[in-house]
Amino acid sequence: MKQVAYSLALLIGLAACGSGTIRNRTQDAHLNASFACMGFEFVFPTKSAKKIAFTSRQRLDQISQAAGQARTAAKENKKWSADARALDALAAGVLDENAAVIVASVAQVHKLCDPLNEANGISR
Repeated sequence: MKQVAYSLALLIGLAACGSGTIRNRTQDAHLNASFACMGFEFVFPTKSAKKIAFTSRQRLDQISQAAGQARTAAKENKKWSADARALDALAAGVLDENAAVIVASVAQVHKLCDPLNEANGISR
């Protein structure tokens, strides 16, 4: 599964770069947001049939990494600030094992990330 994720990430990265074009901060932000949302999708997939069993530590690691990528995207372009805040809230909920925060945060992150994941061909 990780190999598929890395392959998809590579394809998204290459598509974002374009042929012979130098990326700018906006493109870097979009790429980081894409990686953050893709990481979220693997842990909390839109379709339950795609769900993977993670240990609580693996789930925390994946969501923390996604939150970090979203924060990087938000630093590069404020457009991604809501994604970063939502993923940070989810990471805090997962760390505290607070079910109410996790449920609310997952719904918020899906609202923000699903369109980006769908545009990148991730959540189909």
